[in-house]
Amino acid sequence: MAAIATFVSYDGGVAFSEDVMKIQKRGRESVTIPLEDVATIWVKQSQEDLDGFIRIETESGKRYRIFFEDEREQEAQQFRKRFNSFRI
Repeated sequence: MAAIATFVSYDGGVAFSEDVMKIQKRGRESVTIPLEDVATIWVKQSQEDLDGFIRIETESGKRYRIFFEDEREQEAQQFRKRFNSFRI
């Protein structure tokens, strides 16, 4: 998969190409989702002691979360913006 954008966190990573999004969580097999099935990507900002995360939700209702450290939050925001601009 030739990635257009990637996001890597301490919990795993996400990448997307023109056709699919690949989600890799640490210690688990990767999940490949057709882009047409990706409904939203949210970046939840950290609050006090809570970790932040990027959440991917599919049209079929499945949700995936990739946690990130505070210093990676901006990278997660950029990933979401790039994905949203790519889909328009």
